[in-house]
Amino acid sequence: MHIHDASGHKNHLKLGDGDVDLMKYLDLAKSHECRVVLEIKTVDGLRQSVYWLKERGVIPDEVKAIADFICDDCDEDGAAKWLEVNVL
Repeated sequence: MHIHDASGHKNHLKLGDGDVDLMKYLDLAKSHECRVVLEIKTVDGLRQSVYWLKERGVIPDEVKAIADFICDDCDEDGAAKWLEVNVL
């Protein structure tokens, strides 16, 4: 599943900047052994979201080392590049 924060009609906000009960969904993902993709608009927002997760003990420091793939941000067509390499 993917996760991001949201507030009103604004979505894909960095974690902690919106109104979504993020821990509820992260706990749900953990209980079902589900992978979670952070879907944030900017690289800086992604970094801040990872820090937010680390602050709350959601992810250990070594998670990045075992990540399957780290995409470029959406302004650099990160998901499209991943699809070209891994699917098409």
